[in-house]
Amino acid sequence: MVQNKVLKEDLKEKLMKLVDYFETGGRWGSVAGNFDGQFLSWGPLQWNVGQGTLIKVLRKIPQNLIVKYLGQNFYNSLSNNDALKKFIISNVLNSDGSVKKDWAKKFYDLAFEKEVIKAFVESAEFYFSNARKLVLALDFETERGFALCFDIAVQNGAPRKDHINEYKRREQSQKPQHEWEKLKILANVVADLANPRWKNVVLMRKLFIAVGKGKVYGKDLELEKDFGISYQRKWYV
Repeated sequence: MVQNKVLKEDLKEKLMKLVDYFETGGRWGSVAGNFDGQFLSWGPLQWNVGQGTLIKVLRKIPQNLIVKYLGQNFYNSLSNNDALKKFIISNVLNSDGSVKKDWAKKFYDLAFEKEVIKAFVESAEFYFSNARKLVLALDFETERGFALCFDIAVQNGAPRKDHINEYKRREQSQKPQHEWEKLKILANVVADLANPRWKNVVLMRKLFIAVGKGKVYGKDLELEKDFGISYQRKWYV
């Protein structure tokens, strides 16, 4: 196991688009209103105002882009999270908590700017780092292996001792020969240890990545064709 393996930069955006499909149905740039008490959520990892995560992402975006798409007054509200919250409530949300159509389009358009995608990737570094720890612990080599660990980090938390210990117990028993077989074991471990209420959703996501194809929310997808994530390439440089 080589600890100095570095995650390939071009893989990061692909991983973000994969998780975005799971989190938003692939509507890159979509924004959610105050249906969950978070006031406003945006981006592939649904950073939000309620927990103070969205303002950190927005501050990584160049001022000229914020002003161009969202306006000077919005930029001024980024002084602190309370100011942003007040602006969102007064200007962006309808009375029922949904996002006004013109604001939804502004956020959607902004999300496709190169500097914004860069901000999304930088803001996900915590999850990339945790996914890497899990990948190294389980000695996975492929982009697909890293993708599975990244999705676990985002949805379930990683690295977790209960995941690792149960994976190693099943690996020793089943003696898989190929990495994709190991990924299937991990997918089932994570689903089995998840909240029973969400087990089927967790298993659907994880097995799709482990196998590289499958039906996701009713749509047939392939990991390499649709997201550019390969079983043949290493995840590191």
